[in-house]
This record gives sequence, structure tokens and C-alpha cells, in this order.
Amino acid sequence: MRWCVQLVLDKGYASWSMENVATPAVVACVAELARQHPDRVAHLTLDAADYGVGSNRVRLIASTPAVIRALKEMPVQRVSVAEAFAAAGLPLPAEYIKSNTSNRDGTPCMRSTQQPAFTVTASHPLIWCTRAGATVRCLTVAESAALMGFPPEWKLPLGSRAGLRAVGNAVPPPLARAVMACAVAAARSAPPAPPAPPAPPVPPGEPERGASNELAGLRRKLRRLARRVDVLEGRNRGPLDD
Repeated sequence: MRWCVQLVLDKGYASWSMENVATPAVVACVAELARQHPDRVAHLTLDAADYGVGSNRVRLIASTPAVIRALKEMPVQRVSVAEAFAAAGLPLPAEYIKSNTSNRDGTPCMRSTQQPAFTVTASHPLIWCTRAGATVRCLTVAESAALMGFPPEWKLPLGSRAGLRAVGNAVPPPLARAVMACAVAAARSAPPAPPAPPAPPVPPGEPERGASNELAGLRRKLRRLARRVDVLEGRNRGPLDD
């Protein structure tokens, strides 16, 4: 993270954004960079479910202060599992979803399809279940993609393992769309770049002297080249340089 943000700073990019798991080390790293460069670096830990994604996904977004400010001001847009599946044209195999974890009392962590789903991970799919927690089956790659906000026509890798890895490691399209919308809005509202300072006036006669010196240098190079040709052709055995 530090290297990537430093690259942005060194290159002077006016628009940029990054997404990463919000571990304490990552948050501390980006917060330090934001303190060092308050006019160029800002960050926000958000839940993608607030931006139209059908599953929870807490991530850190680093970007320019204008983009982060706009993300904070966007209205919350929650999408349930049922709504995400309806948008993708998929049927609901069950009324509940459970994760691969359990509550402290040993019962499975479950949610109704009228809520956003648990986080879609790259390692294990979520599970369809009954109200009592009985397993129905695992979610398919296409169903996991629907919970991440991918359109039905999106081309996914073949194979359940490769497909789930791609979906579980992705930035949800609705969140990416929100970040891009904020970046475009920030770019349009940014003040125009200041005009370049005028070139210093050239003293009278300076252009003529510069052109004369350049022409003299070209003539010297031409003479050297002519002498080299003469030597190669045996017409002149003299020195090659002036």
C-alpha cells in the first residue's frame, strides 16, 4: 500500500483510488500517509452493502480528499439477496443463507434473503439453508457473482474454484461505479489548472546569436562527416577532426 500511494504521489496523479482489506496495519499505513499529505491522500473504511451491493464487504478505499468526501456524502443504497437475484434473473433456492462460521452458542450464522448476504469470499461459497439452519446446497459461482453486483452477462472463469476465486477477490461493480462517479464529479468541479507562466523576454539579438551558433555547429559536423567519407574512400589521409 505504501509503495502504491507513494507512486501516485511521485507521479503527481490528479485522480486515483485504491481498494484493500481494512486490516489494522493497512489502515494505520494509509492514515500515516494521509497525515503527511492531507491535500492529496484521504481514506475511508466502508461497507459495499451501502453502495448497492447485495452482500456485506468492509473495505478501505484510499483516494483523493475530494473523492473520499463525495463517497461519504452518497446516499445509502441497500440491496437484499432477493433483490440482487431478481435483478440477475435468478430464482431463490431457499429463504435463508448461512456462512461458514458459527455463533458463540454453536448455531450457524444465518440471514434472511430479505437482507444483504454475508461477505462473498474467494475460499468458500456461502450456503443456502432452511430457517432451522439445515443445509440446502452451496451457492454457485453465478449466484455469488449476483451477490457482488456483477451483471448476468459478465464472463467468469470456468470452473467453480477459479470462478469463486475471481468473484471473491473482485471489487464489486456497484462500488467501483460509485468510486468512479465520485472521481468524475471531483474532476469536473476541480478548478482549471493555472496557466503556464510566460516565458522570459529574450534580449534583442539573442535569437540571431543562438541560430548562428547552431548553424556553425552543424557545419563543423558536416565537415567531419565529409572527411570520414574521404578517408574511407581513400581520397584523404588527413586527420578526421578539426
